[in-house]
Amino acid sequence: MAKRIVITIRQVAVMYRPLFTIALAVALLSTGIATGAVWERVDPWILQRFGFAPVDLRTGAWHRILTSAFFITGGINFWKVQFLIAASCGTYEVRHGARRVAVAFAFTHIATLLIGSLVILPFVLAGADWAVSLDRSYDLGPSAGCYGCFGMLLGELPRAWRWLLLFGIVAMTGGNVAWHCHLRDIGALSGDLDHVIAIALGFMARRMMGSAASPEPAPKEAA
Repeated sequence: MAKRIVITIRQVAVMYRPLFTIALAVALLSTGIATGAVWERVDPWILQRFGFAPVDLRTGAWHRILTSAFFITGGINFWKVQFLIAASCGTYEVRHGARRVAVAFAFTHIATLLIGSLVILPFVLAGADWAVSLDRSYDLGPSAGCYGCFGMLLGELPRAWRWLLLFGIVAMTGGNVAWHCHLRDIGALSGDLDHVIAIALGFMARRMMGSAASPEPAPKEAA
């Protein structure tokens, strides 16, 4: 009996091991230790060197879309992002596997940054001060991909819970935007915009995919 329990636990551990989530968390921990982000905010040169800003798309620095995902601004934000990775990517991976969470993360991360850049472009070309500031506001972190996975999970919930959580997210985001506008914190406003886009992308993508099959349970042994 004990042997069968041990075997079952091993089967479940192998089946639900979140390989992508662990790899992403370890990669960020490595860069966090190297840059000191695990203790305090990183130096501005790291933000300028590896971060992404919408202006990069017009200067040809497209690679920053990828490099920005593997660094975090640091301090308490570093640990908040690690929790976000475990909660969103980890949960989605346990439900659907490493391949699907990798695709969902990459798609929403890249698409969010591209869409966010296009949204402000007309205002940048018109010379709006706030848009020009956002256009040159560099950011680091994988939060867009994480919020995209959260949006995917949101799309799987029953209708009542789905709309209740959406209402809560809209209310919370509206409050954040109002507060950051009051503080004139351009960097935080850029993050708010990206998070809204990422959740919406994940949610819409999941709804268009339709109902996905639940993960197959581990095979049972014959009695």
